[in-house]
Amino acid sequence: RSHTPINNGINTCHTGLSGFHNNVWDILSQKDEEVVLKYIEKDGDDGWPGNLETVLTIRLTDENEIRFEFDATTDKATPCAFTQHSFFNLTTPEENIFDTELQINADFFTPVDEHMIPTGEILKVKGTVFDFTEPMKIGKHILDNDDQLIKGTGYDHNFCLRKEYFGQEVLGARAVSHKSGIAIEMYTNASGMQLYTGNWMDGF
Repeated sequence: RSHTPINNGINTCHTGLSGFHNNVWDILSQKDEEVVLKYIEKDGDDGWPGNLETVLTIRLTDENEIRFEFDATTDKATPCAFTQHSFFNLTTPEENIFDTELQINADFFTPVDEHMIPTGEILKVKGTVFDFTEPMKIGKHILDNDDQLIKGTGYDHNFCLRKEYFGQEVLGARAVSHKSGIAIEMYTNASGMQLYTGNWMDGF
């Protein structure tokens, strides 16, 4: 039995103290439009079991996409759920994201407890502050007296994406700033999408 370091209340967040994202990765190959990186986390690092070898391919496509592809293998059973974790402000650094219009391809979301861990419930977004099925400004409800928004100090929740079958790549979300004219679309083959509105990012 192993224990992972607590670094977020009672939770282990973002793989622990060192953080998978803080490690130095090896470059396997590099081109103008693509880079392939590898990192091996050794058995027992930060309490995680197994030698975990991860290969990440980041590619710019002719369709103006940035694609992130993860491939991981391990010699012991271990939790593994990679994500692409960039933050985007489609306006200017001086402006907040409240006027950014967002649409999410999801009819359900997963509520959280006081420790920001999903409760196991899957709730409908319709009729709630989480209904982004039609384009809605992020700031429309973000300051509402809603239990889930209070717990997250804003949006920090998983949305269950609409799919016809498991592993299907779909348009998960689209955001646009009508001030700047900049829009971004997110496609994924994951089952869920986390919306985080920079609630703890003071000074960025």
